[in-house]
Amino acid sequence: MLEAYAVFLGSYLVFAIGKFSGMKVDRLSAAIIGAVLMVAFRVVSSQNVLHFIDFGTIVLLFSMRHIVGCRRLAGSWEWITDLVLVRLKPRHLLPAVMLLKSLVPGFENPHMGWLILAMASTLAGNLTITGSVANIIVVERARPEVYISFRDYFRVGLPVTLLTLGFGLLWLWWIV
Repeated sequence: MLEAYAVFLGSYLVFAIGKFSGMKVDRLSAAIIGAVLMVAFRVVSSQNVLHFIDFGTIVLLFSMRHIVGCRRLAGSWEWITDLVLVRLKPRHLLPAVMLLKSLVPGFENPHMGWLILAMASTLAGNLTITGSVANIIVVERARPEVYISFRDYFRVGLPVTLLTLGFGLLWLWWIV
């Protein structure tokens, strides 16, 4: 069991940092190396490896990554930013991360802007089922036992999101 924890913590550390210092090991490589080590240390038997792979999640993640990559290459993020910021006058719209990423460097305090954007984009994912991939995965996994509707989730997600965003803003204001 010690090997399992070591492999998990090592992989998680690479995920958190984004790479393994001094080596060309990125997040995807860390996941693959971690999976191989789990088999090598016999945490998971080679006969049961495919049983632990959630192919639906893999397809979802690769599909989302592909769509975002294609939109970036096509220049649609810049087009959307121009449409919302210049033509629609967004003072009444809630900004999205993709729209704000080009604006934050011009803020009076960019450091605080990036901190708020990182915090808000993470916590706002709690608002709806589709707010984060993790939410989608949990709701899909729960489906055989319990159906969680968009409305059910939203009734919990709205107060949780508002409370955590409010607390987060207070916390950033206090520590920065």
